[in-house]
Amino acid sequence: MKSKLVAALFCAVMLGACTSQPIYSVPEQPISTNVKNAGLKDVHLAIVRGATHLGWVLKEQGPNSVLATLDLRTHQAVVEIAYNTKTYSIAYKESSNLNYDGKSIHRNYNGWVHRLQDSINVELNNL
Repeated sequence: MKSKLVAALFCAVMLGACTSQPIYSVPEQPISTNVKNAGLKDVHLAIVRGATHLGWVLKEQGPNSVLATLDLRTHQAVVEIAYNTKTYSIAYKESSNLNYDGKSIHRNYNGWVHRLQDSINVELNNL
């Protein structure tokens, strides 16, 4: 009986580990627009539109930086989006209920950041 309990516990731990992946970040994504000389305001607007379209809530962090928070059910992800006229970056800031261990995080986080990146790129291309 004890060995079955240990085996079941081991399987549960292994299944839980399968949902974690190395954390995804976006370092210095080149900005591509249809505008020759897109300014900081243009880039900022594209980031705001791309993020809010997906439900992220933005807060100004400082010059050329915003904090984006996504709350889904009991989960929360917070990223910092830094930008200039040539590139933007998305970096993990904090989270709750996403099993972050310093290197890995629940796979849903990575999907959310990929979609955020794609949405920002669409908005930049629509400038």
